[in-house]
Amino acid sequence: MKKLLLIITGIVACFCLRAESVRVADLTISENPAAERLTAGLKAIYKKEFPVEKNGKITFAPGDHQGYTIRTAKDGIVITGNAEYAVSHILHSLGMRHFFSSPNWLILPENPPATLDLDVKESPAWFRRSIWPGWGLWHDYRGEGKIDDLWRRQNRLGGVPLSTGHAYGMFISKNKAEFEKHPEYYALVNGKRDGSKLCISNPGVRKLYADWATKLAKSGQESVSCDPTDGGGWCECAECARLGNITDRALTLANEVARAVGPNCRIGMYAYNQHSPPPSRVKPEPNVVISIATLFIREGWTVDALIREWGKTGAVLGIREYYYAHIAPGAMSKTKIANSIDYFHSNGARFMSAESTDAWGPGGLVYYMAARLLWNPKEDREAILDDFFARAFPKSEKPMREFYSLIDGDKPRPLSADLLGRMYRTLAEARKTAAGQELARVNDLVCYTRFCELFFLHRNAPTAASYNNLLRFGAAIRDTRMVHTYAMHRDTRNLLHSSIPKDKLEKIEWQRMPPPTDAELAKFVSEGIANNALLDFEAVEFGQDLVPVTVSAKKEAGQPGPVRRTREFLIWSDGSPLELKVTGGLIKHYRNRGNVKLSLVQIGGVSETGELETVVARDESVPPDGQERNVTLRPKHAGLHRVVSSDGGDMTNIVFPEDSLCLSPGGDGEQSSLSGTRFFYVPKGMESLGFYAKMTRCSLFGPDGKQVAKQAYNGYYSIPAKPGVWKVVGAGIFQPMTVPSGLSFRSDRMLLPREVAGKDFRK
Repeated sequence: MKKLLLIITGIVACFCLRAESVRVADLTISENPAAERLTAGLKAIYKKEFPVEKNGKITFAPGDHQGYTIRTAKDGIVITGNAEYAVSHILHSLGMRHFFSSPNWLILPENPPATLDLDVKESPAWFRRSIWPGWGLWHDYRGEGKIDDLWRRQNRLGGVPLSTGHAYGMFISKNKAEFEKHPEYYALVNGKRDGSKLCISNPGVRKLYADWATKLAKSGQESVSCDPTDGGGWCECAECARLGNITDRALTLANEVARAVGPNCRIGMYAYNQHSPPPSRVKPEPNVVISIATLFIREGWTVDALIREWGKTGAVLGIREYYYAHIAPGAMSKTKIANSIDYFHSNGARFMSAESTDAWGPGGLVYYMAARLLWNPKEDREAILDDFFARAFPKSEKPMREFYSLIDGDKPRPLSADLLGRMYRTLAEARKTAAGQELARVNDLVCYTRFCELFFLHRNAPTAASYNNLLRFGAAIRDTRMVHTYAMHRDTRNLLHSSIPKDKLEKIEWQRMPPPTDAELAKFVSEGIANNALLDFEAVEFGQDLVPVTVSAKKEAGQPGPVRRTREFLIWSDGSPLELKVTGGLIKHYRNRGNVKLSLVQIGGVSETGELETVVARDESVPPDGQERNVTLRPKHAGLHRVVSSDGGDMTNIVFPEDSLCLSPGGDGEQSSLSGTRFFYVPKGMESLGFYAKMTRCSLFGPDGKQVAKQAYNGYYSIPAKPGVWKVVGAGIFQPMTVPSGLSFRSDRMLLPREVAGKDFRK
């Protein structure tokens, strides 16, 4: 147990001490498994050989298995501890950067320093740091010494081994003969013993798993997964039911295996799906690591609540994350992911397993930043970004910063001709000044933008030709790794519209298509600019300080209609109790997601904690049974509040009091969705209404009550607009962009930004 505890108590440390400079060109390297990568890196940087000798000037000494010290002196460098991570630190200090897992994104300094002056001691904050591609990689990217391995090593990923994948299926396959002898080891489902789950109450199957894991541990494996297979199919026998909830069952097996393998082998298990809730009867053994999934959580639990409640069991915590960068830009928020890494760590999590996509166009910068922050969550984020742009795009930094702002998930933009046009225009500016490898990186992003354009065209009008063009181009840019081509090779169901005849589909030669030529790249950019016109408006930012205003003598009312997942509403309270009518479980087959969770958040005003926002009321009394119930949320003070509803992905109906002053706050994605009638205000002086909408049916009515438009929308639009109260009726996403974005439930009184209220309704 002592070995594990030494790992669990580790913290980030970085001490800058006095050191002497060493002349890099004079260095030789002592023999060590890490010496090969160090000599290769120095050779690449300095364009000369650095011999590996028995007693070189760079020496290696044992020490911290995860951390290291590096000390330079006049005659050499002493490395103590983890040599691999120390080598990464030295190469980073000399200017090497491996931003993305691609040769074009391995950066070598033009003018490397002649001397090196280091005296540091570091150890990682997260003991396990894994960012791995779900849906896999092409064979030529995989394996030791290949580009993906080099990216992970240079960015100090890895750490303490932890196996956490779904494992029951593999256990069954490796012990098939025993299961044929003992069919009672299988879970009992609908009266039959089969499937990929276990009858955990059976001591025989628990011993078999423990013996199998012990054999693996004795062979040198430092971690064994005891996580259930995905999906349902849990045993329905009375003996298993007596063990407790689903998590109690899974943890009972994991604990028995953990005791069998001993304290120096970690047993991995997710808190995921039906076994995401904390156990009711069993506490995890000290060498069981529980990795909490951030998606696919059941029974209405949130990630925060799972971290809190699993933490109370004394569990060693990890996080099972999902860094999904899809084809279209905007899925990856660097701020959200950076904040989550720090938050999870501050709440006790020490093992990170992040499933990603091999899509370095939309995701690469976030993956790189995440790798840095998993080592040290407190590293200066702006400094990481500044270093990225200065080194990756030294001659085209300004337009490339603009490009990344366009595809950034911090402020996601729907994929549109306007967005594509802006992406192409910034790349055209970058191509004017970039050269060499910098131009190659810009061209990688030209390829990504062209793929987005083909995807946009295919999504809007799917045909066999558009499908074939998209995949053919994906094959041509495979080696850029800007999009996850291996995933497309395996499964294109999300791209293959049902209307496309299967006999018209081409067989794509994924590994034989020639890459785009320089002339073709230039043509993509010029035609991309010509074919993707920019909008005739720019979004207008309004303040978040909202105040109640009477805007019209005509009163109409609307309601939120059914909502899913987490939704927010802003409401003005006079201090009286807020009476809601709430119906949970509108989707019958999702009624295992738990009760509807409601909270009332006070924004500004008097705060007992000193925070800008304070949760003043909570309610979790509404079950997912399709029955309407009354809920009372009691504010402590009058003023602006936020009502937050969360149903775990089911569907919920909320009815606000008829006279309440309430609105949907607008913004991106689901927060801008509506079903029914809403109202919004066009301030004085505005001559046009710019908006984004994705609605199969939508009617817009001007201040005079006359219908201005009735059509389907899918993109950005601009129409002439008179000041006053407008009405939108339909279903889908509607996001005003040149006027206050909040969509009100009533037409006579609204919550408006203070600056608009003061200008248009000054008394």
